[in-house]
Amino acid sequence: MSTFPIPQSLQTEFAAGRLVPFIGSGVSLSVKHGLFPTWGELLRQLAQVLEVEVDPWYAKQVATHCEPPDPDFLEAAKIALIRLGKARFNKMMSEKFKISQPSDADLSLPQAIWKLNTGIVITTNYDQVLTWANPQA
Repeated sequence: MSTFPIPQSLQTEFAAGRLVPFIGSGVSLSVKHGLFPTWGELLRQLAQVLEVEVDPWYAKQVATHCEPPDPDFLEAAKIALIRLGKARFNKMMSEKFKISQPSDADLSLPQAIWKLNTGIVITTNYDQVLTWANPQA
């Protein structure tokens, strides 16, 4: 189990109520390698579905927006959402992110975030990692 030391200056700002943790995909990706896809991986998977089920042209648009050096994942996701439809898109997102906690999950980073005791945490994550780390949340 790894530890993530929190700098004292950051702890002080949180304690004073001047900061709110904003949790993104990096926290979820830290739990177990390969458990969740990165945004690029997820969008390329959606592009594969578009290729087969909708139209290869839209698949190419999504894939193109995922290419370096300046990927635009938001635009890729918008295209995928529109072309797959909300119901299909949401079903696929649930399949990728609504999974059970693996027994070998490393929850040290999300647990460290909860130890900040800020009273509020903001996240853009679809998964349940923060709940795994603090079931009372």
